[in-house]
Amino acid sequence: MALEDDVKIFDGKEIRQQELSEAQSAQAEPISQDQLDAARVIGSSLAEMTKQAERGFELAIDDDLLLQRRLLLCFAVSTGLEENAATLQVARTALNSFYDTLKRADPGFYDDIGNSGGLSFYYLAKRQRGDIERRIGQTFAMLCGKDGDPVCQELGEALYFRYLNMVRVELEAKGLAK
Repeated sequence: MALEDDVKIFDGKEIRQQELSEAQSAQAEPISQDQLDAARVIGSSLAEMTKQAERGFELAIDDDLLLQRRLLLCFAVSTGLEENAATLQVARTALNSFYDTLKRADPGFYDDIGNSGGLSFYYLAKRQRGDIERRIGQTFAMLCGKDGDPVCQELGEALYFRYLNMVRVELEAKGLAK
């Protein structure tokens, strides 16, 4: 396969128009202070869940696997909020609160997020057509250093579903889901 088959050049106009459309939608959506406060609580609560990323699966956890699980959680929080929040403003407020809480509570992990580049791989996997969850699992395995390992890929898929569900539950509990 040629390298050019793997590389796509995005038209900046199309992306810019989508951003403008989202911004206009966000401005048109009225939101109360109570909803903003609830969105901040959601973001903070989701950030606290990153500390518990090592729980729930009976596997030997090494530091790299834990880091990758936590990065996958961050990706799932971001996409889960974008896809499930009642409004764009709720999603952005919750996401800002999520990262603010991470920065205060776990500055080392917050720095790891920016230094790892792992989130970029997940976003690239999500943009490809096809089975997104499978691609996220493959990306998780690759980032764990186990590229092609079906067990690690399935773990990545399971974690992604689990983390997305956590986001949905938090939004629904506060009445801020679509």
